[in-house]
Parts: sequence; structure tokens; C-alpha cells
Amino acid sequence: MRYLLLSCLSLLSFTLANAQCNQLFFSEYLEGASNNKAIEIYNPTAAAINLNNYVIYRYNNGSLTPTDSLFPQDILAAGDVWIAGNPSAIAAITSVSDTLHTITFFNGDDALTLFQISPRLQLDAIGLVGNDPGINWPVGTGATSEFTLVRQVGIQAGNTSWAIGATQYDVYPQNTTTFLGSHTMTPCVAPIFPVIQFASSSTLTSESATTVTVTVNIANVNPLTPTSVDVAVNIGGTANGGGVDYTFATATLTWPANDSTPQTVTMTIVNDFLFEPSETVILGLQNATNNATLGGNATHTVTIQDNDFPTYPIGTVNTVDTLGVADSLGLKCWVHGVVYGVNMRPLGLQFTIIDATGGIGVFRGVGNLGYTLTETDSVKLLGTIGQFNGLTQINVDSIVFISTGNALKTPDLVTVLGENTESNLTIFKYATLVNPTQWTGAGSGFNVDVTDGNNTIQLRIDADVSLYSQPAPVGRFHVCGLGGQFDATSPFASGYQLLPRYDADIKYLPVASLGANDTICAGDSVTIGAANSGDAYLWSTGATTQTITVAASMLYSVTVTDTTLNEVAVDTIFIATSPNPTAMFTVSGSSPTFTFTDNSTNASTWAWTFGDGNTSNIASPTHTYSTSGTYTVTLIVTNACGADTATETVTVLVGIENAFAGQLSVYPNPNHGHFTVDVQGIQDQAIVLTVADQLGRSVFHQIGGLRQTLALSVAPGIYFVQVATEQGSAYIRVMVQ
Repeated sequence: MRYLLLSCLSLLSFTLANAQCNQLFFSEYLEGASNNKAIEIYNPTAAAINLNNYVIYRYNNGSLTPTDSLFPQDILAAGDVWIAGNPSAIAAITSVSDTLHTITFFNGDDALTLFQISPRLQLDAIGLVGNDPGINWPVGTGATSEFTLVRQVGIQAGNTSWAIGATQYDVYPQNTTTFLGSHTMTPCVAPIFPVIQFASSSTLTSESATTVTVTVNIANVNPLTPTSVDVAVNIGGTANGGGVDYTFATATLTWPANDSTPQTVTMTIVNDFLFEPSETVILGLQNATNNATLGGNATHTVTIQDNDFPTYPIGTVNTVDTLGVADSLGLKCWVHGVVYGVNMRPLGLQFTIIDATGGIGVFRGVGNLGYTLTETDSVKLLGTIGQFNGLTQINVDSIVFISTGNALKTPDLVTVLGENTESNLTIFKYATLVNPTQWTGAGSGFNVDVTDGNNTIQLRIDADVSLYSQPAPVGRFHVCGLGGQFDATSPFASGYQLLPRYDADIKYLPVASLGANDTICAGDSVTIGAANSGDAYLWSTGATTQTITVAASMLYSVTVTDTTLNEVAVDTIFIATSPNPTAMFTVSGSSPTFTFTDNSTNASTWAWTFGDGNTSNIASPTHTYSTSGTYTVTLIVTNACGADTATETVTVLVGIENAFAGQLSVYPNPNHGHFTVDVQGIQDQAIVLTVADQLGRSVFHQIGGLRQTLALSVAPGIYFVQVATEQGSAYIRVMVQ
């Protein structure tokens, strides 16, 4: 029984050691007389800790949410303490404090917590959050008020349970500062963790082997819980997975508790019959549990030796001798390249592959070996080097698809064709047809000559390319294609051709056409004419479309770029914009005759309506009204780019109507804008009082009694006072000085 107890205690110590000494905790709490307060945190780990990932919260009087917070910003060394003191504490506290902060405004009934910010984790607590103890929480022979609490030396981590945390402090009298500034803790014992590694660092195997088995060992096994590790393929090996050179899926190995039996993983080897250099697969250990570490053999390299046909760069097997005969004629080998062009042999295969060293034709008389050709495919071919009418090619027996969507090379610019252009992507620029009648669109294909003005080459338009059915090119163009040769006699040094692959290999030069300089309205549009589809446009305004809206008079230009062949055309045009008109006018004169002076801008025509049925089309007309009243005068001005309207209201007084002759008086008259209007001899009633200037514009209007006193702020001049009642109206002139 005693032995069993000791074993259990030993295992418990192992488990606890893993949880200790790895996070900050409260090491001292001082709540003394008056403002003598401080809180201390301790770093029990073996490394410095950046405190900006931690926060201390204070919860006053049972609050569930923090009342105050402190975010330290220091680096806390291993085994060191960090102190927040009360700003009004005694010197024995403030002199050793790292900061003075309101977080220390606690009084025994306020809880404190210590949190790690990211990832969010509570590390320690003093008091119980959400609980108001009244005065304080008991701690041993003391309490959280009027005592100094120092974490016991055997405590190596914080505790979020205050029921446990309250038992972990030594209690000292009020204002004890002896322990502040350092902390003593029983050192942590480094735990012993499992060590996992491969049994060896490498394995050598043949491609003909079916499988390879790799062993993984473990030491220092965990006596309580299982330990696991993943075995995966690391980056860096030269072999291709996914069933090309090998098959292996990530495997998880698990050792039961207290079990150190070696475990194995198995890799399947693929015999692909491709001549290859030795290839490698690097296995690695990852995601170990139970804090297991990796030993010296953390990776294991499996080397796969090959014994098939050799693989050569294309540039090694496509060379010819002085008579144009292939140097590697009859050699069976593998080549690896990117597919160019279309299949020009529907019953079999005929295309080109190119790698970084050169290109070669690919031919098979009948059958496609299960391969459907797509330009940009990366393929490996097994075949025998041959030659047809001077063209070096590989007569293919086997095709291995690797990938698709690979980048094609930039065409080489050439002016003459030769051995260097054979099975190479080339471009001949600024071409025109020498004789358009050669473009027959007949037979298995046709030959046509093109020239750039100095050099002439031959195009071969094969019946299996879409260009075969297109009309002959007109004008100047660039032509791109794959180099070929058709020479039936030795030495094979002539008959070189350029074979376009599809319609897009004939690229007309870009054209920019804007027309002649012009005057248009602001906001109208200008469009490029006669531009090729697929070209890129850049206006001087920054627009990248064919049509732009013209905002101002200026010199506009457009650059048209053929993005495939990097050809550029530029055109410019000066466009003068005509702005829209703006209608404005002023009114002068005196009732009933007024002059309307046009102040419009950019106007070409004027259309006046005076509000009494009369109109005018001159710029600044004069008009006499025959009837008193208020009229709206409208001016509409136009030009080629639009129209605008302005209005003004005038009041017309024709003659002096006096329904109350001798009964209407104004005094004083003249005046300075302050005067009384008096109507006598009629019964009390409301009258409408209006004051107008000489242009008939109302400056004052109100309804009132028979006597009204006015205070006007108007310019000096002649004004008309009109009084209107049910019996009629009367007018009187007033002089304002």
C-alpha cells in the first residue's frame, strides 16, 4: 500500500510540473493604512515576458465588470517582479514601484484579477469577482484589508479559484514592506517529456520495390497518457507524389501510456518506367502531443533509384550535323517539355514541345496514346529520335501528362528562317503578302510568301489549323508560329517554313483614328475609330476605353497598344468645348416703362416674355406696360450646347388712382424711412398697405388699420405708397432722403 501511494504521488508530481512555472501570478498584495497599497506580479518562467499582453482588473464592491484596469508596458525578466504602487503611498512603496496607478485604489472588499490578453486567459485572482464581502475576505490569520499578503514559497502558479487562492498566502502586519520588490519561490523542476525520432535518417530503395517501411521510435514515454505524432511528407524532396513516383498519406502514430514499442509507416513506390535520376522523398515528424520533442532523426529521406530509359533535355537530342542529319537519329529516350500548337494529324499526333533548351517535333502515325492535346500542357514523352524531310522529330511511344496551364515562351523575333527556327516559337514582323493569290485555302495546306520589305519567308498554312479557312490578310501584320522544314534532299539546309497555329497568330498592327480637330459641347463624347479588337487603349485623360467624355478644351491624345506584340499607335486631336449658356438680366427705368438689360454669358439667342402677352427676341429690350399689376419677366437664352432661364418680377403703376381723394396722407414727407400713413373719412376697417420702388418692386407689404406707422430701411429715392380697401385704391408719392 505504501509503494502504491508513492507511485501515485510521483505521477501526480509529473503532471503538476507541466502546469507550473509557465505564467505570471500575483506574488504580493499590500493593503495598509491610508494609501499604503501595492500589488506585485512575479515571472516564474525561465524567460523574459513582455507585459503588454497582460492586464490587471479591479472590481469594486461586488461588481461583475471591471471598475479600473492597468495595462503594463514593460519587459519583466525571468524571476523578477513588477509592482504597481499607490501614488500617495509612503516612500518605502513608491520607491520600489514600477508604476504608480489607480489600480491600487482597493479597500479589502474589491476583487483583483490578472489576465493574459491574447489568447484570452485568466491567470490569477484576489477576492471573488461579483461578491461583496462587506469589509474584506479572510486570508489565514488576516484578511484582504489592513494586512500584507505574500504568496507562499511553494506556490508556482496563480489560481482563479479564490477558495484555493485564499489558502496560498503568508500573512504579515499592516504596512509591512520588507518583502516588496522581490519574491522567493521554490524552483520548478523541469519536466521530462517524450522524445520521438525516426530509427534512422535514410533508406535506399529501388523503383522496382513495391513498398518501403520506415520505423519511428519513442523514449521517455508518458506514464499516464498516450503520445501521438504525425508522419508527413516534407517540402524538399525531388520525387513526385500522388501516384507519379510514390503514394503516401499523412499517418498518425500513437503510443499507449507507458509503451515505447517502435512503430512503422509504409510508403508505396510507383514503377513508372521513366529514366530518371535518383529521386528523394523526405518524411518529417509533426504535431507531437504530450509536449513531446523531436530527436536528432526528425526527418527520414527515402531515395528511389531508377533503371529506365534516359531522359535528355531537348537541346541535347535536336542537333544536326553539317549535312542537316539529326545527331541522335535512332536514340530511344524520354524528353520533357511544354506543348505548343494544335494537332496537325487527326489520325495520330503531330505537334511541337519546347523546354528551356530547345524544341522538337512530335509524331505518331496512328493513335493518340490516350492523350488529348492542349497547348500549355507539360508532358514527358518516350520515343525514338527520327527525321522527316529535314525536320528532326521524336516518334513517340508513350506520353505522361504532368500539368496544364504552363507559361509559353516569348516568340523570338526573326527576319530569316533556318535551323535555329525549327520547332521554335518565332515572330516575323511588319509583313505583307507577296502574292495574295497564293492564299488558296485548298489542299492539305498551302504555302504563301510574306515580306517585311527587306526579307521574304514562307508561311505554311496547314489544313488542320483554323487560319486555313480565313481570308487572306490585308495590309501589314505580324505573324507568329512554329518553325518547320520540308527538304527532301541532302544536305537538308533549305525548305524552312513558319507555321501559324491559329487565327490569333496573324496580328494586324494597331490603328488609332480620332478624326479632325473639332468644337463640341462640354460633356459630349469622342470615340476611337478603326481600332483592332483586343488592343489596349490609354487616353491622355487616363481612360482605358474607346470612348471618353470631353470636359474641357484641350489637346487629347490616345495610345493604342497591342499587348501581345507590344506595338503602339498614337493619335492626337484638339477639341474646343463650347460651354452651356447662363441667363442673367437687370431691370431699370420707372413704371410703366422698363429697360431689361441682358447680362447673360455664352448666349446666342434671346427669348423674352414680359408677362402681359408681349415678347421680344433682341438682347436688351425696353417695354411699356399699359395696365397696372405685377408681372413675371422671363428670359431664355440658348446656344449650340443648351439653354438657360432667368426670371424677375416687376410691379406696374399706370396713372394715379385715388379712390380716397383727400383722405390719404403721409407725414412727414420727405422723411428718412420713418413715416405714418393715415386714411380718414371711412369706417374702421383693415387696409392693405404696399410700398414699392420706382421699378414697381415691393419693398414693404402688410395688412393693418387706418393709421399705420412704418420704419423702413431702404435707399433714398421716390417710393409709392398704395392703400387698398374694398372701396378701391389710392396712391401717394413719398420722398425718402
